[in-house]
Amino acid sequence: MSQAIAQLVTLTLNPQIARRIRRTKFRPPKPPRVKPEPKPKRPFPGRPPMPDEKWAQIKRLAEDPTLSCNQIARAVGVAYSTVTKYRRENGLSGPGSPGRQNITKD
Repeated sequence: MSQAIAQLVTLTLNPQIARRIRRTKFRPPKPPRVKPEPKPKRPFPGRPPMPDEKWAQIKRLAEDPTLSCNQIARAVGVAYSTVTKYRRENGLSGPGSPGRQNITKD
């Protein structure tokens, strides 16, 4: 220990080394960086599938040519696009379909 102190004293007597020692900031070494644990991936936040009761209602009402897609969608409580998609797939609307019949203005 005393040897180390003696060595430091002899170094500080040298003006260039003493200046260098005074300028340097003695910081404690940084602890090693710990990587955070990866979060578990959540499933894709999609909508849950539509209940079968709603599909049954859509199928039953879509067969009726007097109802519009919008009327069916509002009655069942689903999006208009869901009803049109079902009707298109089953040939109940779109090109080549009979279209709406007995249209009466309310």
